[in-house]
Amino acid sequence: MGTFEGHTIAGLPYLVIGSWYVVMSLRRLYQCRIRGVKFVSSMAFPADFLPGRFRNIPIDSILKTFLSAVYVMIELTYAYTAKDKTESHMNNWQHATVSLPLILAGVCEVSIPI
Repeated sequence: MGTFEGHTIAGLPYLVIGSWYVVMSLRRLYQCRIRGVKFVSSMAFPADFLPGRFRNIPIDSILKTFLSAVYVMIELTYAYTAKDKTESHMNNWQHATVSLPLILAGVCEVSIPI
């Protein structure tokens, strides 16, 4: 994953998650201004597109935790299974540490109700 394409593909889930938070924050801000109530931010946003009681499931937090954990597993697996043994892939550990705060944040968001 040392190429531009490798970094772009690895960063795409984080771009999607970040965009989700920006869109949902702006949506909540717009709704609060229309209703005339105070804007209150939160760690997770309910998924309004899900039916019934599933609306309160923090789908963004679950996806953030899952995608980050998968990314860590891919990075660390690739470090030891690379076909080119002449090149050191130990910097993949550094890439994996970027995802650890996101995993911890996602676990905390799932455990705290909305």
